[in-house]
Amino acid sequence: MLEIYEQITGQTAADSVATELTKMIESVNRDHPETHLAQAVENGVAKAFEEGVRRHNWDLAKIQEKGASALKRFSQLDVVRDVFEDAKLHPSQLSIGVTPVQWSVNHLRRRVPSGQRVHSSWATGS
Repeated sequence: MLEIYEQITGQTAADSVATELTKMIESVNRDHPETHLAQAVENGVAKAFEEGVRRHNWDLAKIQEKGASALKRFSQLDVVRDVFEDAKLHPSQLSIGVTPVQWSVNHLRRRVPSGQRVHSSWATGS
């Protein structure tokens, strides 16, 4: 957060500002732990989506065609709903529709020759 402050203001934060920012961050984290939990769940979903793309050998067109609906079905599974419930999260708090699909498309578009299938070496960067 201090780096962002410095980027915005062009100045190093005074000790009093750094202390206040730290207190604010701690307060938000304490009062709204679901924020970090939601990000962790989003990261897990994105990783699982990418693994599914490799396992099913989808090309970029297939990711764009079926990705969002696959993620929607995933979020409706009982086991996933149980995780949401245990974490006191609602699927609407997560960006599990477009974000993993778009990330995968962008990531793979840079690595996969047009019209070819996704191979694990392309997806992992090997």
